[in-house]
Amino acid sequence: MKVLLASQAIAGHFNPMTGIGVRLKDEGHDVGWYTGRTLAGRLAELGIPLYPFGRAIEHTGDNLNELYPQRARLKRPIAIRFDGGKIFARNVTNFFEDIRDVQRRFPFDVVVMDNTMFIQRLVAVVLGKTVVSCLPTGNMEIDPLVPPMFFGFAPARNPVDKALHAGARLVSDQFVTKPARARYVRQLHGYGLRTERGHPITDEPYRWSDAIIQTGTASLDFPRRNVTNHYVGALLPHRRGAAVGPVTATAPDLDAQQTGAGGTSRTVVVTQGTVDNRDPTKLMVPTLEALKDT
Repeated sequence: MKVLLASQAIAGHFNPMTGIGVRLKDEGHDVGWYTGRTLAGRLAELGIPLYPFGRAIEHTGDNLNELYPQRARLKRPIAIRFDGGKIFARNVTNFFEDIRDVQRRFPFDVVVMDNTMFIQRLVAVVLGKTVVSCLPTGNMEIDPLVPPMFFGFAPARNPVDKALHAGARLVSDQFVTKPARARYVRQLHGYGLRTERGHPITDEPYRWSDAIIQTGTASLDFPRRNVTNHYVGALLPHRRGAAVGPVTATAPDLDAQQTGAGGTSRTVVVTQGTVDNRDPTKLMVPTLEALKDT
């Protein structure tokens, strides 16, 4: 089977998929990868042909403020609003037209894609291809039990929390994520496709994928009413000589990995994200300082 992997050129989106690509190749599938030219050397090491971005703007974790100098001055919701429209939604048509060109050279059967490319609907409907979304990010699907993204809320436990979440969700829909959705919808209209109101752009990968591979475990996620993704544990970058076992149906739950007297020890997971990770004193150092004597 011919499998095309497709990802942003951002390391945190590309690296977790490399183990999948090598595994597919080792099992005899014909594998190609659509991504940025900055990753050509890495793909050559993996023995996977590169189909580089043509029309698409190549965003990496290092060039965002160079491409968009005004971005460095933005904070919090304004920064999220900017990134959604400029970095993610802006490339939808470019990604799709590039992949349509790739299809002529590499007639793939299925696309395994980084969920943040947001071309699942176009590939599934216009090209009629099987789509598997790979989520190197957390689960972003809206759910009645999950607080709105980007605000740092815990799940609602009382009517006051629910009212606060409802207000934050309205702010998110009408201000933070609105430019990205509007830009995405306009591009879909160019292909004769219409979208339902009330669904954010971040829901699209879940609605138009045949399967969803989710890094991490359910215990790292909020409790959910609807679970449509498949947790597979840690999606780690491929390392030569590393043992690769089968993907299990259920990833191990961190809560089951407690050790020590009385089962009181805990595994602490901390991440400073894909982009804002140059200054470890923002999160990593304070976490280590807080936990060093425990």
